[in-house]
Amino acid sequence: MRDISMVIDEVKLGIVNYQDKIYTAIREIYDTGEWKLVFVNEQERIIILTH
Repeated sequence: MRDISMVIDEVKLGIVNYQDKIYTAIREIYDTGEWKLVFVNEQERIIILTH
């Protein structure tokens, strides 16, 4: 069993304002079947939801 999963696809969902900062919302899809909703900008990557 692998400890590291790899992103196999991502879907850019749009621009969001979160805690007074602007982020791009992205759904990352992993090779394990897991997906994550993340907010990213130039300085940060915030995991919002994992499923």
